[in-house]
Amino acid sequence: MIDGLDIVQAEYANLGSKWREIDVDGEVAVNAYPCLQVVCWSIAAPAIPCSLALGLYEAGWRYLTNAPPPDECAFIAALAHKYGDGCIIA
Repeated sequence: MIDGLDIVQAEYANLGSKWREIDVDGEVAVNAYPCLQVVCWSIAAPAIPCSLALGLYEAGWRYLTNAPPPDECAFIAALAHKYGDGCIIA
C-alpha cells in the first residue's frame, strides 16, 4: 500500500501549473491511466465521467501498490481542484 497523500504532495510540488491544462469536464478513458484502471476494477465501461473519477480514486486508493506516474498525478490534481476544492481524501 502507498501513502497517497505523500505521493500526491511530492508530485504536486513538481507539477507547477501542468494540472491547469488538463480538461476534466468530460469523460476519461479508464485505460488512460494505470492507477485509474485499478480503482475502476468493477466498472465495465470504457470511459467514465471525470466527475466520478475523483471519488473512485479516493475510495480505491488503498488498493494501489504503485505510485501514480507524473501525468496521472497531474490528472488527479486537476480533479481535486475541480471537484474536491483542491483536496483529495486518500
